[in-house]
Amino acid sequence: GSEYERDFNTICPGGLTGRSCERAHCGGALRHTGVGFGDDLPEKVVECAWRESERADLCLALGSSITVTPASEMPAWVARRHARRKDKGLVIVNLQATPCDEQAALRVNGLVDDVLERVEALLVEQGMLERPDARALLGG
Repeated sequence: GSEYERDFNTICPGGLTGRSCERAHCGGALRHTGVGFGDDLPEKVVECAWRESERADLCLALGSSITVTPASEMPAWVARRHARRKDKGLVIVNLQATPCDEQAALRVNGLVDDVLERVEALLVEQGMLERPDARALLGG
């Protein structure tokens, strides 16, 4: 089967979304691609993530314990690759400690939404980011 990205939540129990394929003459049941706790990530997803980790100058670990493998190995790899650099590497935003805290170029103890709202405000203030138009965000 083919894969399609949706702009709405399709993760639900049992793997089936309750929706059907919209292609002409198909109508097959659609499955979500979410990964449940304890389930393995699809191999092609892991391979792609490793390729991107190899290229990354920066890894953001947002609201993650960084403890579930293999995904937890990728931020650690980026951190090790850019050790002793303060302008590259791993940035962690989390309430609890993680195994990668000592390796991070920056560690922020906080709620992800609060931290990112503050980062956005600073970027807007410094002219590095335009403030989004509220009407556009609301679909108007």
